[in-house]
Amino acid sequence: MTTHALGEFADDLEGAGMLEAVRDPATGCATSSSGHTTPACEDEGVDPALVIRRELPGDEEPTRDLHDLAFGVPDGAERSLETRILDRLRAEGDVLDSLTFVAELHGEVVGHVVCSRASMGEGRSVGLGPIAVRPDRQGEGIGSALVAAVLVTADQRHEPSVVLLGDPGWYAHFGFETAAGHGIGSPGPWADRYFQVKRLQAWRPELAGPFRYAPAFDLEGV
Repeated sequence: MTTHALGEFADDLEGAGMLEAVRDPATGCATSSSGHTTPACEDEGVDPALVIRRELPGDEEPTRDLHDLAFGVPDGAERSLETRILDRLRAEGDVLDSLTFVAELHGEVVGHVVCSRASMGEGRSVGLGPIAVRPDRQGEGIGSALVAAVLVTADQRHEPSVVLLGDPGWYAHFGFETAAGHGIGSPGPWADRYFQVKRLQAWRPELAGPFRYAPAFDLEGV
């Protein structure tokens, strides 16, 4: 993955409100200076009808449309950057099915998180993202429920770590920390505070090393 490509990916995350963000005290959601709401934000309560489940055959198109809706499609493009990454992760077999979840409310797909196989040093890791919540359902705890499902399941499957790029203020609630503070090398040019790790029960300090996303995140090939 090239530095240029990763920088472009970080710019897109920032544009969607997933990096430098301020928190709206009325909703609990993080928003960027441009006013975009993060795809994963939370509020006081979760609709009791919300179902978090594994992604199933047939979810491909609804989740593609969801990422386009949540992140927006650039002028002249057919799909959002996140949807193109998702398509390539699926095509190349790098999606971790056991850690990829759909949020469903009254039979409609309202949230989605994809996890993919990544590497750290000589071992394995999990890359979390993209994650999206339908704009009209943001601020209802759906993003929180998706992240929690990933972390609990990853721990049960003895994954040592989950890594992501995102708002450090929001992800700290789940125990994410600055990855550089644990000797984990960033694959991109963003500030250290955005590149975060959640160390799970299988974590050992000697597992730290350079982190690499799946090839789908090389935007020059997307």
